[in-house]
Amino acid sequence: CAIDATSSNVVKCWGINDQLQVGNGGTDSYYNSPLSVDLGSRRTIVTVTCSSRHCCAILDDDSVKCLGRGIYGVLGDGDTSYHNSAPITVSGLGQPSVIPVTIACWAKHSCVLLSDDTIKCWGIDNWIQLGDDSSNVDKGTPVLVANFGANLCTAGLHIGSHDAGGICATLND
Repeated sequence: CAIDATSSNVVKCWGINDQLQVGNGGTDSYYNSPLSVDLGSRRTIVTVTCSSRHCCAILDDDSVKCLGRGIYGVLGDGDTSYHNSAPITVSGLGQPSVIPVTIACWAKHSCVLLSDDTIKCWGIDNWIQLGDDSSNVDKGTPVLVANFGANLCTAGLHIGSHDAGGICATLND
């Protein structure tokens, strides 16, 4: 998926669609031309990130929507069972006073950096990659990553490519 800046910042997706990750609601297994994704009435996209199985976007109203394969809770809709979905709003991010700044996706989990310098993650947690000090329990909604320490603002968020999909935050210290 990518942002089409020539068309009011809409997101367009293409490619393999076996888990609805193209986001147009279609059931064809592959789309070779970019298709617009409906993210809601009059919504524009701020940023988008994708894995091989799902995509997540921050919208102009500071909401986060994810689409694609929903196993392990990766879509942030509270459901950890296997399901595919068109764009769905991620719940539990602390809005409206705390807004998403950037987002990162891995095949089985996602994380968002929030304006209060905290990070929340959701999805698979088989190797405790969500960082919430829990023990291997998948999360269908965002959980707070354990404390980084006082006054350490995060400057970026990255998810590694190793099987565990380790999460790294770039700090401003």
